[in-house]
Amino acid sequence: MSGLVDDTVKLKLSLPGPGEWVPAAMILILLVSAFTISLGLRGYRLSTVSLMDPAGVIQVTAWDIFNDRSFRENEFPLWNPYTGLGQPHIAAMQPAPFFPLKFFAYLFGGLAGRDLYLFLRLWLMGYGAFLLFRSIGIRFGGAMFGAISFGFGGYSLWFLNMVDMNNQVLTPFITLVFARFSERWSPRIHLLAAALVAANVLGGHPEGLFVSLLFSGLFAVYWAGPGRIVKTAARIMAAGLTGFLTASLVIAPFAEYYPRSWSFHFPGMGFIHLWARALISIFSPLFYPIAFKSGWELLPGINAISLWQIFHQTYSVMTLKWGFPYLGFCAGIFAMIGIFRFKRLPRAGAFFVAFFLFAAGLSMGVFPFRLLAFIPPFNLMNNAKFYFCEITFSLCALAGMCADKTLRRGIKSSLAVMAILVIELSVSSLTVKPYVPVDWDRSMKAPWAAGLDLSSSGYRFQAGGYFLFPPNFGVAKGFSDIRSSDALFPIEYFRWLNDANGTSADEAIYDFYPRYFTRLNKKGLSSDAAKLMGVKYYVDEVPDDTLVGFQPIKKNGFYLYERPDVCPRLFEWDNNIGGCGAAVTFERINAEKIEADIIKPMNVLMFNELRYPGWRAAMSGAEIKPVRLDVPLQAYDVAGKTGDLVIAYAPVSFRVGLWVSLSTCVFAVAAAFTRKSGTA
Repeated sequence: MSGLVDDTVKLKLSLPGPGEWVPAAMILILLVSAFTISLGLRGYRLSTVSLMDPAGVIQVTAWDIFNDRSFRENEFPLWNPYTGLGQPHIAAMQPAPFFPLKFFAYLFGGLAGRDLYLFLRLWLMGYGAFLLFRSIGIRFGGAMFGAISFGFGGYSLWFLNMVDMNNQVLTPFITLVFARFSERWSPRIHLLAAALVAANVLGGHPEGLFVSLLFSGLFAVYWAGPGRIVKTAARIMAAGLTGFLTASLVIAPFAEYYPRSWSFHFPGMGFIHLWARALISIFSPLFYPIAFKSGWELLPGINAISLWQIFHQTYSVMTLKWGFPYLGFCAGIFAMIGIFRFKRLPRAGAFFVAFFLFAAGLSMGVFPFRLLAFIPPFNLMNNAKFYFCEITFSLCALAGMCADKTLRRGIKSSLAVMAILVIELSVSSLTVKPYVPVDWDRSMKAPWAAGLDLSSSGYRFQAGGYFLFPPNFGVAKGFSDIRSSDALFPIEYFRWLNDANGTSADEAIYDFYPRYFTRLNKKGLSSDAAKLMGVKYYVDEVPDDTLVGFQPIKKNGFYLYERPDVCPRLFEWDNNIGGCGAAVTFERINAEKIEADIIKPMNVLMFNELRYPGWRAAMSGAEIKPVRLDVPLQAYDVAGKTGDLVIAYAPVSFRVGLWVSLSTCVFAVAAAFTRKSGTA
């Protein structure tokens, strides 16, 4: 078979030596540095700029600040008391406190540490791609072309600070190690594969984890060839099992939390999917007029700007005109050539063409691929964006293969191609703008909160305007916000919130997606439920005199309102849904533990955080029983006794998961360094 690189019957990996991977690493570091500096010159930083989806800032950055603060206080971030009624933190998975690359964020701390972590992650996006492309036979120039196109293309810029990239940055490395299984097995290769799988789980995005492992596993099986498929698959499954057991400290709490949660992600076809014609805009903005009328399918009733308009807008503000997830004109042309001339590519090229067609057909809703969307687990993993990384990666591999031939024609051709690529990257990095401006510094100043008791032991608030104080920023600031921006919500909190708002679950979904956070509406803010939740303050950028039960208390570029009759965090329950008895003085030791001195006899004590497995209470050293009320708050039967009270969150699921993780690590490392290697 003729191709762009030498081909053999038995595919074999060829890892690059230091003479190649060192220059590649330095080139990519320079490019990431240039991009970071270009953002800084325009007043942006990696950790707080929202290039497309604001969730990367309002969710992930806030979570990482909370993770960092917890570890610095020598605690595991098990419980987040600052959003909603409080909710499990590690168990939600997406906060990903144990993702290994975040060690660098914790090392320096704060936004500076997170900037470094994102810098390294963006660099690894390109570097991992280079190592894989070079190892499967693409020469240095073509491998660099594909790696640069992937590391700095539309996908990587859109997901710059999103949790999804924790998984996707590992995909090339996992693919490389899984493919190695087809050639030989050794305890150390098994250990490396298991460690990468564990890191992928700890990355925190279940959908990203699924697609990453799907891509890596399918490539390894393809690379193995017919005679080695079973052996390769068995080795992958063994390493995968070891990796999942190693990550049990997250998997066990998540397995407990997921059935108790409400997810706003639609099953079946996912929330959205493109019509197939829109896919052509990936290759070149010149095809935008063809794709423009393709439209988007939306679920009936979503009252928001059309998603085509949203994505069209990102085309104009993200990279080059009309191009998300636009590869770049140069890479797009080479990728398109590779698709139509895949028979002239190395055998690995056929895999990338096949996976591109599969992933694009599934996410774009093309028959017959769309039928997979109704088969588990694809029915839960079929939001179009979940496949954007692997779609882009496959196209960049094809582009690298095709560019390889051009780059070998001579120095002039090489310089011309690379010049076009560098110019495109320069234009992209110098013109990229936030899609949804999120002013982190302004929000963190929060002048409206001066003098208010909004700590985890005090009262809660809700902001009316999105830009005054975005949801989840309270996690970073140490404020208790009744709003919550997440992928999973405790189902009892969600239902009680809907009851207070007077809305159905369907209506809540249509209210949620334009904002991407839960909230109390005006009716809910004045309800008895909000009183028990302790929502004492409401702040907005515009005045609102229609709030029942609230009084204006401040006005200085913002409008702050107070409700005087709400319940404190710890109080005596008086069997009245709208009432709360005397407040109890207490001290919050940390997010998972409070201590109080009960000096007044009472029957039922209420702690107005979410009732959830793992919370325990003891008075004078003796455990006291919880009381299950009609509201999803914690209540305990103190039976008229007095004494020292301790309420603590210590979930069994985390302790068991941590024990399994540590045991697996010790066993796997010991086995890797005592057993002898095997061959294919």
